[in-house]
Amino acid sequence: MKVGHSNSSPARADKEPMMDTRNTTPPAPARSERSERSAGAGGVAANLPSPHAKPKKRTFTAAYRLRVLTEIDQADSGQIGVILRREGLYSSTLTSWRRWRDAAAKDAKVPPVKETARYWRGRAEKAEREVARLDLRLKKSDALVDLQKKLASAFDLISQAEESRP
Repeated sequence: MKVGHSNSSPARADKEPMMDTRNTTPPAPARSERSERSAGAGGVAANLPSPHAKPKKRTFTAAYRLRVLTEIDQADSGQIGVILRREGLYSSTLTSWRRWRDAAAKDAKVPPVKETARYWRGRAEKAEREVARLDLRLKKSDALVDLQKKLASAFDLISQAEESRP
C-alpha cells in the first residue's frame, strides 16, 4: 500500500474527496451572481451577439474627426494620451486623419498612389497586354480590308464578263 495516496488519508479527512473535473462543465452561477445584462428580463438570458461574430469596423464622420483633431491640436503633450484613451483611438489613426485633413485642405480627392517597382511592373504588364490585344485587332481589320478588295475586284470581273456577253 502506498502511503499518502488514498482518499482516506488523515491529511484529507477534513476536505471533500477529489473529483475528476477534466470533462465536466463548471456549475452555472447562482441567480444572484448573474449580471443584469446576461440575466435579461425574468432571469432568461438575453439574446446576446455571438462571441465568434466578427466585430464591425468603426466609422467616423468628418465632423467627429475634425473635432478630435482640433481638441488634440490644442491639448498639451501629456493630455493627448488621455484623449486617445477616452475616445478609444490609436496614434496611427490620428496620423491618417491628419493626412486626410491636409489633403482636404489642398482639395486633393485621392491620396497619391504609392509608386513602387511592383506598381510600375503591373502597369507595364497591363500595357503590354493592351498592345497585344490591339495588334490582333489590327491584323483582323487588315485581313478584312484585303478580303473586301479581293471581293470587289472579283465582282468587277463578273460584271464585266456579263456585259461582254452578246
